[in-house]
Formats: sequence, structure tokens, C-alpha cells
Amino acid sequence: MPQLWRRIDASSRAHGRSIVSRRQLARGGEGSNRAAAAVAQPMMLSPEQRRALAMLAHAGRNGETQPFLVAHGFGGAMITGLVNRSLLIMTLEKIRAGGKMIEVVKVRITEAGQEALGAI
Repeated sequence: MPQLWRRIDASSRAHGRSIVSRRQLARGGEGSNRAAAAVAQPMMLSPEQRRALAMLAHAGRNGETQPFLVAHGFGGAMITGLVNRSLLIMTLEKIRAGGKMIEVVKVRITEAGQEALGAI
């Protein structure tokens, strides 16, 4: 999975996108027009991203496992992209399956993800 993160970061740099720090956002983009623009621009989501957010919004507090989302046709890169945009959160959890404890990746929608879904 670390390669997936690197691929997304490299893609962002190639398209001229910059990463805005939380400190810049807290200052309202002071000294940086890009930071102010990042706050003011509406969230653009593809139909597939909207469908993933809607599915996770209906899943409730427990969210869904990553393999469940992949089985429903959502790619790992798309899920990771939504995590990078702070619309989803991924956590590693231990669950009991067949009498054994196994680790699974759970995906949940964040408040920002619910707001982005509601704004559409």
C-alpha cells in the first residue's frame, strides 16, 4: 500500500497541485493565494466517489471493510484519494472471524465527507 500513496503524491506534483498546510489554512491563506483558493473552491467529486461516500454514509458508525468496498467495484486508488482529501478515514482493527482474531482495514466517512456528499 505505501506504493499507492507515493503514486498519488507524484501525480499531484506532476499536475502542479500544492499541499496546503493546516497552519496556512488556519491563517486564512496569509501570504499564499493558493491556500485561500483551496478553502474557497467547492469539492469536485466523480460519480464513483459520490457512490462510495453514499455507501459509507449509509453504513453508519462501523463503516465497511476495504475488501467489501473493492468487491463493490471501488478501486484502492480511489479510496486512498478520498482518504488523502480527508473525506474518509481508514483504521486497522482486529475482529473475530471463524473463531480467530484477524486484522481488517475499516473505512469510515468523516464529517467533511458527509458535508461534501450533502453539498452535491
